[in-house]
Amino acid sequence: TSMSWDSTARVWALDVDVENGARRERVEASFVIACTGYYEYERAGVEELARFPGREDFEAAGGRILHPQFWQAGDLRDKTVVVVGSGATAISIVPSLAKQCRKLVMVQRSPTYIWCWPRSFSLALRLLFAPLHLLLGLAAMQAIHRQSEIWFEIFLHTLCLKLPRMARAIFALAQWAHLGASFAALRPHLTPKYDPWTQRVCLDADGDFLATLRTGGASIVTCALERFTARGVQLADGSEIECDVVVTATGLKLVQSPGNIEISVDGTPMKLREHVTYRGAMLNDVPNLVHTLGYLNIAWTLRAELMYKWTCRLLNHMRAKGATVAVPRLRPEEVSAPRRRLVEGFTPTYFLRALDGFARQLPSRSAADPWQIHIQDHFKDKVQLAAPLDDGVLHYH
Repeated sequence: TSMSWDSTARVWALDVDVENGARRERVEASFVIACTGYYEYERAGVEELARFPGREDFEAAGGRILHPQFWQAGDLRDKTVVVVGSGATAISIVPSLAKQCRKLVMVQRSPTYIWCWPRSFSLALRLLFAPLHLLLGLAAMQAIHRQSEIWFEIFLHTLCLKLPRMARAIFALAQWAHLGASFAALRPHLTPKYDPWTQRVCLDADGDFLATLRTGGASIVTCALERFTARGVQLADGSEIECDVVVTATGLKLVQSPGNIEISVDGTPMKLREHVTYRGAMLNDVPNLVHTLGYLNIAWTLRAELMYKWTCRLLNHMRAKGATVAVPRLRPEEVSAPRRRLVEGFTPTYFLRALDGFARQLPSRSAADPWQIHIQDHFKDKVQLAAPLDDGVLHYH
């Protein structure tokens, strides 16, 4: 897929692969909003899997390797399954897989912080809030609930960064409440070496993952995967786990442009690293293109929502001015201003592994608005994205 901007026609031309690449169609648009996220989906896990030798021996002996992105599990009732990974994908699928297979072992290179959270309010909370619900009405209660969720996520993230030792203790206490007598044995597998929120925290809905470990539905091993063998997988400590199926819940790959789309402006290929982000929404010298970026520390969609409201405001502003093009331009004094990486202080393994190839391809940011992005601060973001659209930087034609 590719897209190119024509300044004369004031239009984007998108050449789009359809029907799994069977044919290509051209679509023209005056304004484009890229909502592609930052993960590579077509080859998810493929490069990570290639790092481990012995795959051919395992598959030749009847073993199966599955990746959640391309799920075709079949019947697992009499199978021993190894899930490789410790992130959100592994935490989410282990409880379900444990009910389907004979035995399940989760292999992780290092532990992850896990926070348990209910899928819905308990009966006690519903009864507690029922009078308030009747008094204020559904819309008000939804607004209160939304704000409470936002404030709690921000509070937890801030606590982790400012008081990491206290945060560690809170995570341990919460896990003990779910694991009970099993906590002592499982604690080494649930205690990372890094401080909370240096990497992402995994959400365990209703505590299903910890409950699966507590009841023996799954076991957990902390050791790096070394290779596949004819009988299963071999770990870095030399031990071998015999299994029939390996689920690679790891190996996320990051895209190097919106959706890995080849973008050009007036025939010149666009290189993201040569551009600066404008309010975390557009890029300098690139007209009529908004690239959706969410938060890393709280819900991705929370920032996406702010961006879409800003985009609608921009489109309405353009219509009111009779403009068909909006493009951010660096002011003379901003051209030589110091640049910073778009993302800093975020250290998940998949991100560090892709750092040379990915982070160096990202656009940069400046230290001052509107060339700054508050990707970790929702309230600063709300202020920035509410700023006037006639700011001397965004030019209209």
